[in-house]
Amino acid sequence: MLRKTIKDVIVGYRSAPNPKEFLAICLAEAKAEIKDTDLTAKYEAILKLLFFYYERIDVEWGAFHALELSSSPKFSHKRLALLIGSLILPKLPELIILSTCQMKKNFQSQNIYDICNEISFASAICTKEITYCIEDDLQRLASYSKPCVRKRACVLARKMLLKNSELEEKVAHILIEKLKDDDVGVQIAATSAVLDCALVMPNFFVDAIPYLYKLFESKNNWLIIKVIQALCALLSAEKRLFTKLGEKLLELLEATKALSVELEIHKQIVKHFQNYPELVAKTKSKISNYIENSDPNIRYTGILVLKKLLKGNSDLLILFKDKLVKLFVSGDNTIKMRTLEIISENCNPDTFQEVADELIQQIETGSLQLKEEIISTLLDMIDANQYQNIKDFEWLFTNLKLLTLHCPPSKEQRLAGIIQDISTRIEEIRQDACVMAFDLLHRHYADLFLSDSGVRIDKKKGTEVQYNGYIISALMFIIGEYASNEQIEKNLNIILDQSIKVNNKNLREEAKISFLVSVIKLLFKFCLTHTKESAKDIVAQVKKILEWYLDEMGDSLEIYELLNFYYGIMKNFDQFDYEQFVKLMNSGYDGELVPVHAQSQALIKPDEKLQITEKMVIDQKEFDVLKENQMVKLLIEIEKMSSANQGIQQKPTGPQSQQLKEDPSKKPKLEEEKIKKTVTVKTGFALPPGASTQESTSLQIQMEIAKEEIPKGKKKVKVKKSAKTQDTKQ
Repeated sequence: MLRKTIKDVIVGYRSAPNPKEFLAICLAEAKAEIKDTDLTAKYEAILKLLFFYYERIDVEWGAFHALELSSSPKFSHKRLALLIGSLILPKLPELIILSTCQMKKNFQSQNIYDICNEISFASAICTKEITYCIEDDLQRLASYSKPCVRKRACVLARKMLLKNSELEEKVAHILIEKLKDDDVGVQIAATSAVLDCALVMPNFFVDAIPYLYKLFESKNNWLIIKVIQALCALLSAEKRLFTKLGEKLLELLEATKALSVELEIHKQIVKHFQNYPELVAKTKSKISNYIENSDPNIRYTGILVLKKLLKGNSDLLILFKDKLVKLFVSGDNTIKMRTLEIISENCNPDTFQEVADELIQQIETGSLQLKEEIISTLLDMIDANQYQNIKDFEWLFTNLKLLTLHCPPSKEQRLAGIIQDISTRIEEIRQDACVMAFDLLHRHYADLFLSDSGVRIDKKKGTEVQYNGYIISALMFIIGEYASNEQIEKNLNIILDQSIKVNNKNLREEAKISFLVSVIKLLFKFCLTHTKESAKDIVAQVKKILEWYLDEMGDSLEIYELLNFYYGIMKNFDQFDYEQFVKLMNSGYDGELVPVHAQSQALIKPDEKLQITEKMVIDQKEFDVLKENQMVKLLIEIEKMSSANQGIQQKPTGPQSQQLKEDPSKKPKLEEEKIKKTVTVKTGFALPPGASTQESTSLQIQMEIAKEEIPKGKKKVKVKKSAKTQDTKQ
């Protein structure tokens, strides 16, 4: 039978029309071949096993066969068996103990390559049980005549000590002795092992400090770096080392010409010697040379050192501000990302504005990923500790407009929350915010309202920008709340023209609701300064908008009831007493919104006695109190005007129509029952006996308006359902 070689498997896998099916066939063949008593055939099968492993196929079933192959006299067979064993045996502790006999046998081999392979294998699968089996062999391996064996013995000693701290006396002594080895490679291996163990158990290696100090005499820069790291790891175990090592580091900074050693010293100074003024001063003076170096690797390392230096010392950022900005402008994307981290973590009011200006200039020229990172960094700095970095909010709003135009969808909600929150908190900048909102809605979001896909086309780059509607909601809230009469006069027709053409069904429903509510507010404010005749055209446009919303709003009962109410008003606009109508409607929007932090709102818990899911029955006394509410009075007055002027009622259909034909006197009673039933279903309130139809309708409307959406960026406060409801004006 012709068997596939590893080359056949790899070539076939790459060219197969169905790679998974081809691998399944090869795997089945390998399972049969691996049982062959011929070691060469077994070797080929395990070689395929290695390929399957790297294709993320489970090959743990081949572990025992790999142990069998490790007993082969051929070096190539042993090497493969130990390699595959080191990959899969750590997951099979029950098979590891079977490898110890062969392991001890190979430790006695005369072939140093067999010994080295076995040491590497033992390091990979080392467990606490194995450390007891091979602890006697470790001393002999550490004293072997060949340096390559002694180096691997240091690696094995490190693993044994980390797995079994009970061997600390014997193993730590071996590692300390290897620090005095004549071979530099062994010294590096021993120092690295001491470093790793000292990070976990520093007290075991206090005796190694004198021998580590002697290694400073070496000319090998890599060894000196490891010695510095190891001694710094032992600072917690030997307090007297701090002063002595600090002096040595000062000496090295003056003497060494190796940039790698110098950078390592500065890293350790930042990490361990913040209370050593001479060393910190040296680092401050040298760090600028690194971040201005022409070598990008040195610049990157310098940035990492600077980041650690500034941690806890953010006031130092002003010293490096110009260099960081210059580095950000000229660096590659990796360096720019790290620079953004430093700026974001260490920004303060004195440095924010200048640094932000430089970052904003990079938004238009940077890649998509970099643009998102810049905007995220700027939002972090703006929003930090309730805008503590902001000194000039007028400057901020000028730049928020630019951020809005380039904002990626993932950051849109956060940016919208900041715009709306600042406008609510700071009265002085509200008019600037309205100017920005009108400009954005007119110049840059018009095409969004005309899009079926919910995207805006970036005309400069020809790419689509997906929007979720958060910014539109924030902008409409701002102009609805804070726009002046002059701004409304100038921009209302533009806003209405855009909204009449809206056919974007993918825009978030909250954005549509915010748009609707703001349009109604603008209409009422407009009517305050205009006659009935001059307001007719505006009312007609608003009526068209409401008609579209009624058709497209979907399942939102909350907004549907509001739409019906306002649509009825627009439909009967000509029949109202204009002055009284305008006065009543604007009184519903009197008052100023007060910002409340989201965490404060989260502290407001509903009453434990409140049965939210059950219908609540209002007795006559509570109902009389509810009727005294100002908003209820307002709605009752509007309802009276509408009913008095309309004079037209819908004809009943279905069973009710038949009842009316039989007995016309039942018509008022049927209509009253229908209204009360609607109120009960939609509000959860069962009306008291004797409540009038007019009161039922007003209660229904009042309960729906009480649900009106709280501005974006604020959580809804759960309001207790009670007849003694507070005034529901905004």
